[in-house]
Amino acid sequence: MGSGGEDTTRRVRRELDVAEALARGGDTDAAIAAYAELLPRVEEAFPHDRFVLAGALDRFSAVLSAAGRFDEMTDAQERAIRVAEGAGQTPENLARMRLSLGDRLRGNGRLDAAIRAYARAAETAEPETGTAHPAVVEAGIGMAECAADLGRHGDALRSYRWVVPAARRALGDAAEPTRRAEAGMRASASVRRRRIAAVAGAVLIAVIVGAVLWEQLA
Repeated sequence: MGSGGEDTTRRVRRELDVAEALARGGDTDAAIAAYAELLPRVEEAFPHDRFVLAGALDRFSAVLSAAGRFDEMTDAQERAIRVAEGAGQTPENLARMRLSLGDRLRGNGRLDAAIRAYARAAETAEPETGTAHPAVVEAGIGMAECAADLGRHGDALRSYRWVVPAARRALGDAAEPTRRAEAGMRASASVRRRRIAAVAGAVLIAVIVGAVLWEQLA
């Protein structure tokens, strides 16, 4: 690469640093504008290093999330994942990028979409790392917690039943994610038991009332 190309890459890197500083400083509108203007130039300046573009897209997604621009955030992060995957990113790092998408979706209340992102993160990492790996564990906990937040405690329990043992193996019994998963599993199990008991009680009452009415009519 000639000196002109080197100057261009240095300039683009400096401008990326400025955009990141704007984002860290909370000036989201300015950061979004900076990234939107920069991304085409990043692609041109680093044709043989697609990880730079993937990283810029990931940071762009984060600032879009902070601004509440959820659809654009999702598009940017999914593009970042595609670019990174095409550049040969490791399954573990791709899973981390999908975890980031899940976290951002969850933080913005898009729980079903977050569950799908977490599931893809686990699917991406597990063939290479196995279930007892922090990335897979984090994805499983995210899936379970989102399901519980949606009131789907049966789904939550199905996730907790594999992720709690995996968390113990990967992180240890005393780790905060392990304790959180154990507490979540107990809470979902408790809600599930109460619901089953309530249904059983309602059925019993209906049977008793039916029997009484039958005797009165007989």
